[in-house]
Amino acid sequence: MKYTLRCIILLVSILFYPSHSALAEELTTYTPRSPLIPDTIQWGVPGEKAPMAVLYIAPQSALSEAQALQDRFHVECTVVALANDGPQAPDLQPLTEALKAKHQVIIVAHMAMDLLPESVLDRIFQQVTQGTGLLLAHCTFEPGGPFDQRYTATVQETSLPEVLNQSTGGWQSNHLEVQGATLGNGRVAWCTGKSTIPSSHGIIPPPQVAQPNAMEYYSHAYAYTGKLIRYLGRSTPARTLIGLEVNRGAALDLDEIPPWFPAEYVQVLRDSTQSAHSRTVALTLSQPGDKNTSVKVQLRREGFPVPLYTLEEKRTKGLTTVSLPLVAGPGFYVVDAWLMQGELVVDWFSQSIQLGGWPVIESLELQGKQSLRPNDVLEMRCMVRGSSELEGGSTLYAQAIDAYGRVVAQSFQILPPMGG
Repeated sequence: MKYTLRCIILLVSILFYPSHSALAEELTTYTPRSPLIPDTIQWGVPGEKAPMAVLYIAPQSALSEAQALQDRFHVECTVVALANDGPQAPDLQPLTEALKAKHQVIIVAHMAMDLLPESVLDRIFQQVTQGTGLLLAHCTFEPGGPFDQRYTATVQETSLPEVLNQSTGGWQSNHLEVQGATLGNGRVAWCTGKSTIPSSHGIIPPPQVAQPNAMEYYSHAYAYTGKLIRYLGRSTPARTLIGLEVNRGAALDLDEIPPWFPAEYVQVLRDSTQSAHSRTVALTLSQPGDKNTSVKVQLRREGFPVPLYTLEEKRTKGLTTVSLPLVAGPGFYVVDAWLMQGELVVDWFSQSIQLGGWPVIESLELQGKQSLRPNDVLEMRCMVRGSSELEGGSTLYAQAIDAYGRVVAQSFQILPPMGG
């Protein structure tokens, strides 16, 4: 039955998959439309204003990210597909027609820029100098060539806002080199990967190493890309999320404990505060919210698109810092936050976190002897799982008690925060 099923699937694929030439003809110019992939996190949907007009120019092998951007953000992509070995004569007419329209951002992905006709380069540069944003992703050019002559002579390098990277899990600094610039009234970003970029990737490079949580990699990658495109199109709102911090419960102040409290009771108090699953997530806004502004937070496990739960929206009128309760046990999580204006998304923020608890003795092994004589030495091997939340580490304490309840030996070992 298994082999029969494989044959049926192969037959269906052969019958319904278009030929390469037919696909090239269909994809010359189009606007992406397809059902939403189940694990898609819609960072910027629905947006406040009209969708951003984005022109996406790329070889036929690197077109899928146009659909991914439109699924996740408030953008309307017009895609111009070029031949993988450079634009051919049939490609130029749709490209020229597309450039007659005004766009907020032009994306050129995985393209040898000198293969574009000079008339096309002139039209792109004209739009950029008038205020259109330009994202050049993994593009190449020859020194002194047609593109270099236009770009180097007119562009001025500038720095990009660091909050773009900070608000998306720090993804960009680990995987993508991004250089900002200005060209007339337009903003430019030049993106290059820190590893070899396959021809099937337009903007986002693949993970540099095998990554078990690939979904997390791409969710933060698209969250960053959406913010970068919005910045280039000068559509970043005045009020944004600029910080996210998860705080544990307040530690027990030992100075406030009466000295006559039993040691066992004090330990119970410490355990209840330090290993509590209740925490607080604090969001920082760039400016105080108004009566219609709120924040929404969801918590999910790394690598899983379905959130564990979503916190009830909280109003931010007059506030620059908003705190919401967060309940979770030890482990690796992702906190996603949205700044809302009514039902519309204003901004988004995502951060991976690790929540810990008190150290736990995972194993205990007595080596060698089963009984002891005076002055014998007993070796003990113990494995302790630590916690990143313990700033000063912990201490493992062991004592030996004889049949009469007397302490006959004791020892201790200081451990680092992560145990050992």
